[in-house]
Amino acid sequence: MSNRRSLMPVRIVTDSTADISPQQAQALGITIIPLTVFFGEDTYLDGTELDNVGFYTKLQVACCQCICLQS
Repeated sequence: MSNRRSLMPVRIVTDSTADISPQQAQALGITIIPLTVFFGEDTYLDGTELDNVGFYTKLQVACCQCICLQS
């Protein structure tokens, strides 16, 4: 009998607050799950529908509370 163990595959998964660029994620095989960002009645997926510049721009002019949730 061999003392060798079979290894299970491992994946790294993080949410979009890790602030890893899509290029870095692809190069490193990392899966990024976007947070859902709410500005009043409007919803956006962080990193796909709303980038950092867009987020902070909306935050400055928002007349309502911003809420971020993991899906």
